Order: sequence, then structure tokens, then C-alpha cells
Amino acid sequence: MALARLVERIERTLYVHYEDSFVYFFEPNFEALPPELLIKLFQYLNPSDRSTAALVCRTWYDAFRYIEFQRAVRLHIHDIEFVDNGHPLKGLMTSFRYFTDVRITKVVFGNKSEFWSEFGDGIEELTFDNCVIWKHKLASILKYMPRLRRLHILNCPDLFKTWKLIENTTVTWNLIMPQLKHLSLARNNRFQDFHFDYLVQLAPQLDSLDVSECFSSIEARQRVLMLNHILEFVRTARDRLRHLFLSGTPIDNVFLRGLADIRELSLRSLALMVCEKIPTNEPGIIDLLRAQTALTHLDLSKSLALNDSALIQISCSIPLLETLILNRCWMITDYGIMAIKSLVRLRHIDLTNCERITDVGLVGGLFTHNRRNVRKLYLGLLTNMSDAALTKVSFEFCDLVVLDLGGCSNSINDLSIQYIFYHMTKLQELNLDCCAK
Repeated sequence: MALARLVERIERTLYVHYEDSFVYFFEPNFEALPPELLIKLFQYLNPSDRSTAALVCRTWYDAFRYIEFQRAVRLHIHDIEFVDNGHPLKGLMTSFRYFTDVRITKVVFGNKSEFWSEFGDGIEELTFDNCVIWKHKLASILKYMPRLRRLHILNCPDLFKTWKLIENTTVTWNLIMPQLKHLSLARNNRFQDFHFDYLVQLAPQLDSLDVSECFSSIEARQRVLMLNHILEFVRTARDRLRHLFLSGTPIDNVFLRGLADIRELSLRSLALMVCEKIPTNEPGIIDLLRAQTALTHLDLSKSLALNDSALIQISCSIPLLETLILNRCWMITDYGIMAIKSLVRLRHIDLTNCERITDVGLVGGLFTHNRRNVRKLYLGLLTNMSDAALTKVSFEFCDLVVLDLGGCSNSINDLSIQYIFYHMTKLQELNLDCCAK
């Protein structure tokens, strides 16, 4: 009976008299759909289309306001002076919407702005990218964000240049951000130990730290001191730290050895760059991979010294792995790739620019019967992959959402592309850069 009443609400029946007969028309009454069903339908739309659909009626607007949809929308303020009476803040101050994700890029901050007191309570993720900002301004902004969960301070050298160890003691900034879980200081070369300590002390529940692409342009002695300081923090926070990102940051075997020796550390995500040749005695990277058996995300991009033995260790020790990124790991060969056939949970595989991999490794390690879970596959610049191997990709990875074949000029032709188009019906992104055939 309940189902019948629902159908009666949704259907609108029209009988039109036409040449001595009645013609039945069914017109769905979409505005009467339950909000749970509307939310399910809206999940198939991108944020822009959902925003347009919200203009249809009040019911659709209410579905558009679903909190998970709001989290997918980012407010990006780019290349302005941050003042309330200027564009675009003047219009935003009268906006009826709140934003959970705000990104500020190449912005010069002026005097106090009411924007943060107005919108700060709803912000859960905040990014400063290449901005002119100083410590007191940063603190005055963060104090309005009790729900902030992710903070990114990217490439902001002025912040650390003007931030002194000894400052005016009459001004105190006793900020505590209990919801902050992730802190990123990526692409900053100038922050020191007291900068780092102040920022991590803001977040007593911090479980994710990103210091990618840092310390590349400072002297070796200072870099070692900072890495040791970060290692000490990891050791202190080992009970709660679950995600550590060091990709693009030069690290040595001593640091890896120290990281591997933290026995109670159990990471879920790890990103690092192995630059030095893996030693035969006490290899830090091997012992680290052997210890972190709970990893689901592993990024070893630009690890020019990573070899097949490390990849074999990954396959043996980390069975829960879902993301494996080996971008520009030139030492990896077919022998190492064939070992990953045991990683049955992989959903994201990146072998971009691993030029030693051929069809033998791809068929033996990648194209196996258990690859139905893979959603993203990056095979760019694999110059030794043939069109026969690419045809097999279309059969084995039918559920792919992202496929990158940029630079695979030897394997891309009209026939292999037709196979891809026919079998990969769920594909949303396809990269064919420099595929001249």
C-alpha cells in the first residue's frame, strides 16, 4: 500500500481527447521524488551540474544542500588583495552559501576581514598557496575555524621569513584546534624547527603530516637537522600518526633506518623518495616496507634508486595495498612488476615512465584475473609496450575510470583505441598525448 501511494504521488496521468479516442500520457512528477532518491540520483552529477539542477525547485535545492555535496565544492580565491570591499569578497559577504573547502592562491592579505568570522565556522579544509601572509594574520584567521580538519600551507616563504623565534611576549596565541587531523607544509624550504613545533602543537589529534618537496634548496646540514626533528615528532606521535608524506623531499638511508626502527608506528599512507642506492647492509627502505604491513597507499614517485627487491618486499609484506605509485622508478624491471600479481586489492596503479617495463612484465604482473577492482591505471611513457598488450588492457580493466596512455606512441593505433572505446564503458578520463598513430 505504501508503494502504491508513492507511485500515485510520482505519476501524473493525462488523458487527451484525440480523434474520438483517449491517448494516455505518463509525465513523471520529479519534484515529488523522496529526498533520499534525489540524493542518490545527484551523485551521478558533477558539482557544476548539481548546482544547475538546484535551480529547478525547492525540493531539488534541498537535495543539493546535502552535506556530502557541499564538501565537494571548493571556493577558490586567486590573485587578489584580500579586502572586504573588493572583488570577489564584496559579493561573497552577502552570499547565502557556506563553503567547507576554501583555497587561497597568490593572495596578499590586507587588514582585518569579516570574511573569516562570517564563514570560518563552516570551513573544514583551508589551503594557502603562494600567499603573502605572516604569523599573526594566520593565527587571527585560524581562531575562527573550530571545525577545521585539514590545513595546507604551500609555498609560503614570507610566512617563515617574518616569523622570528623570539617575538613580542605581550601577544599570546594559545590556539588549540581539536578537529585538525591533517597538516601540509609542502613546497616550503625555509621553515625551521620552532615553526614546525608551533604548527603541530595546534593539533593535538594530528594523524596526517605532509612535508613533500621540502628542504631541496637548503644546505645539507640544515636539511639533516630538520629531517631528524621531523623524525622525532613521528616517534612522539607514533600512536596516532597514520599518514606520512615525504615525496620529493631528499632523504637518506639513515632517516629511513630511523623510521623503520619506530616499532609502534602503524601507517596507512606513506609517500617518500628513495634517492640513494639501497645498501646491502641494513637497508632502511626494505626494513621500513617490511614493518608497515597495514599500508593501503604507497607513493614512491621519483625513487630512482628503487629496485626490484624493494618491489618484491612490497608484494610480500603489504597485502592490503590499494594504491601503488611508481612514477619514474627507472630501476624497476619486468622481474619486479611480475611480483605485484599477489596484490589483489589494488585500485590505483601508476607505472608512468618506468621505461624498463615491457609486455612480459605487464602480462605477468598486471594483466591477471584479479584486476576487476582497479579504477585508475597510468601507463604513460611506456615505450616498450606493444599494441597487443594495450588491447589486453581493454579486456582486463573493463571498470577503469581513469586511463593514462600519454607518450605510448608504439602501442596506440586505431584498432587498440577501438577496443578501449568498446570495452571500457565507465571511462571518464583518457590521456592520449603524443600518440601520433
